[in-house]
Amino acid sequence: MSDNFNPDLGWSDPYRKGLIRGIASEEKRKERITICESCEFFKLFFCKSCGCYLPFKTRIQDSKCPEKKW
Repeated sequence: MSDNFNPDLGWSDPYRKGLIRGIASEEKRKERITICESCEFFKLFFCKSCGCYLPFKTRIQDSKCPEKKW
């Protein structure tokens, strides 16, 4: 564990604020997962193109579809 990690900092910790900014909105997540579910590479919540678990990947703000569908 990093020497400068302090669990008492709460949400004022810049690292944790960065994590929250990195999470896609619920609307964007739903839009992405809907696109994935209709894709030929979708299988049991995984993308056969990149191998990612889509319920997690679609929640990450900066993630991209390897097939450029979103």
